[in-house]
Amino acid sequence: MTLKNTDVEVKNLLALYDNTTILNCRNRTVIMLMLDCGLRLAEVVNLKCSDIDMNNRYIIVNGKGSKQRVVPFGSSLHAQLSAYYNYRSNITVVFDSLFLTQRNAPITNNTIKMLFARIKKKKGFSRIYPHLLRHTFATNFVYNGGNLEVLRVLMGHSTINIAQIYIHLAAQMHLVNDNYNSNLDKLLDNKKTE
Repeated sequence: MTLKNTDVEVKNLLALYDNTTILNCRNRTVIMLMLDCGLRLAEVVNLKCSDIDMNNRYIIVNGKGSKQRVVPFGSSLHAQLSAYYNYRSNITVVFDSLFLTQRNAPITNNTIKMLFARIKKKKGFSRIYPHLLRHTFATNFVYNGGNLEVLRVLMGHSTINIAQIYIHLAAQMHLVNDNYNSNLDKLLDNKKTE
């Protein structure tokens, strides 16, 4: 059992939601925030429109213990947020909350839990849950050469010890994804050529 989603699983997850309706767009944006920024469920719920700097592509996240941190985001999430903002601009909203329900009220933790419960019922998504997307972000960050201290700051961990689990997960990914150079294979291949 892995503690992260594979790239294929992530693509399949994102394929569940397009931008054809405001709810699909919202759900896709929620998922992409967790995958691209490593946000916790509660951090996504508590996001305000004023927390997002679209020009400089970063989010001010109000994390655990009332600690704030700045988290950058990529161009794919920027485009997704823009699509969501386009829908959102067509409704009268009195809340600064980024994500809204069908009744234009701020979403709750339960809104996201229900979203993932619906996803779990779909074929091939039995092991999906919000925190797994955070693990996926962190493991991919380390796998792609990211600095562990930077990861600690991005994820809002108080100590580096918590972030160190991702070194192990990224190492496992390298073993599975990269060509494993077996010394025995080299030895036996050399024997064949002699």
